[in-house]
Amino acid sequence: MPLRVVCDSEERQMIVAELHDGVVGGHRGIKGTYEKVRRLYWWEGQYKDVERYCMTCEECQKRAHVRYKEPLHPSYPTRPGEKVHIDLVKMPKGVGNMNYVVNIRDDFTRFVDGKPIRSKTAKEVKNFVLEYISRYGCVGKIVMDRGSEFLADEVQDVFKRAGARVSIATAYHPQTNSPVERGHQTLIASLSKWCKGKDSDWPRYFRYAIWADNVTVRASTGYPPYTLWFGRHCPLFIEFHVDSWTTIDWAEEMSREELIAARTRQIAYGLEENLMTASDRLAVERDKGKERWDKNVRIRKERVSVGDMVLLYDAALERTWTGKLANRWMGPYRVVEALDWGAYMIVELDGSKWKDPVAGTRLKLFRPRPGAALSLADPKGKGKAKIEDGTPPRRYEAGESSKKRKRVEKRKVKGLALGRKKK
Repeated sequence: MPLRVVCDSEERQMIVAELHDGVVGGHRGIKGTYEKVRRLYWWEGQYKDVERYCMTCEECQKRAHVRYKEPLHPSYPTRPGEKVHIDLVKMPKGVGNMNYVVNIRDDFTRFVDGKPIRSKTAKEVKNFVLEYISRYGCVGKIVMDRGSEFLADEVQDVFKRAGARVSIATAYHPQTNSPVERGHQTLIASLSKWCKGKDSDWPRYFRYAIWADNVTVRASTGYPPYTLWFGRHCPLFIEFHVDSWTTIDWAEEMSREELIAARTRQIAYGLEENLMTASDRLAVERDKGKERWDKNVRIRKERVSVGDMVLLYDAALERTWTGKLANRWMGPYRVVEALDWGAYMIVELDGSKWKDPVAGTRLKLFRPRPGAALSLADPKGKGKAKIEDGTPPRRYEAGESSKKRKRVEKRKVKGLALGRKKK
């Protein structure tokens, strides 16, 4: 079938706009739109024009499924208590009307302690934090999400008096709190096996699940969390029935001085060496994890920089069954500051600044469309010519020829172009 050669740039734009935005376009992708164009018309650089138009379509950008990931930003702790993570998880209603579990997990040793609580309140969290600090001492840094029970003044005051630096995760980005988030899965799996179908019994077995987690060797460090946290082996039930190297000396009668000396040797033996070995091994494992993660095909190739226009993913839609026709991306916004660990500060186009930083995984570059986009008909088929420059659409007159319509629209486009040049 012969193809018409289109030389006029405005006609080219009009053709692509109609076959992408119009009633027969349906906002299809680059290949689908190109196939419609190339079967009817030809001009040099046709595919590039279609690609550029489709990639700068605002409606398509806001409905896109693809989400890019940020490169991994691992931390490298070297001692117990340097950084801990706190979180709260919902549980089935258990004995004593327990509905939640709040726990704190150390980033280096993975040592965890937690407590079943009845309600998700700041008072419950405050009491647990005070118990934790009085039992294990102060910590250097504590990471938490944006739950109101953590951001309450009474909880923050406890952290301040304890001298702990507080780091708050960005919204809709649980990966920031990943050590304790992943730990939930382990604890819940253990509890489900002990409960054997009686879900309300989980508070009876909670301390067992914590203990089992703390005495299990971690692949990342090569040691149980208990050993690195307390600097000694944790005696187990079986060792008092079948002697092991940790209990043989205890079976004999010892004077107080001998007992203290044995305890001192047990605590001091290899503690510093164990911590250094675990720290080195943890760093190697996290570097390997970063290498695997950064090879992911969805890792962002184009870095977001200050001044870029971006769209923000509406993560709230993932938790609802409604809003199927809503845009997945909001914006555009402008990046004004790049923070550590892949977070950014953004502003509205009028300069209004967002209060909180956003995770880079929720951002993607926005490609604005230069010039006015022309469409011959709106999706309702009412015969309106539409120019996407903010001017009201023109309704065609009855009996008006298509050639006259094109001449009128060409004049509008030329008028817009001349107006821009003058400015």
